[in-house]
Amino acid sequence: MSHSLSLARTTTERVLHATIFEIVANVLVFSILIVFASAAPTQSGVLTLVSSLIAMLWNYLFNLFLTAYRHALASEKGYWQGVFMQELSKQGYLWC
Repeated sequence: MSHSLSLARTTTERVLHATIFEIVANVLVFSILIVFASAAPTQSGVLTLVSSLIAMLWNYLFNLFLTAYRHALASEKGYWQGVFMQELSKQGYLWC
């Protein structure tokens, strides 16, 4: 018996996953900036919000492109392809 998994995620799923991750990350970064860097709460809040929005936009666009690429090739993600795509994604974060 053969089962096929859909590679595509809905926009709602993508936004939900990114939002949950960013909320957790923002709470941690906000707390660390206030405690260890003695930053003002307003300054920390603005910094975490802006960086979060940039990261969410990049993540959404990159994953949308990746899904389209996989569908165009009709291939499943292999181990090395996954490693390469993760590295490409991280490089995008560094350059944004």
